[in-house]
Amino acid sequence: MLRRFAELEYLASRCYAALRDSEIVNGRGESKRLLTDYRRLVQTQHSLANSLGLSPAARMAIKVGGLPEDDIVAAFARDEMAERKQIESKRGKKDE
Repeated sequence: MLRRFAELEYLASRCYAALRDSEIVNGRGESKRLLTDYRRLVQTQHSLANSLGLSPAARMAIKVGGLPEDDIVAAFARDEMAERKQIESKRGKKDE
């Protein structure tokens, strides 16, 4: 998913550059299709950024567990500590 986010950034940047270098409306005063495409790319990227937890609000929304301060990183750290304790416990038993 992170790769898709980067691809969207690349495409949106190219669209923005093209819009910046030209008029955003045609001769009849209608907005160019590229403007709509750019808007869709940005919306899609925003949605993906939320899924990836790239903002503080998004990180809180994808929390793990029931406590508000309990997030994915905290859950990973807890699991890591539990695994290390198990490994150390097994090593201690072998030494006896």
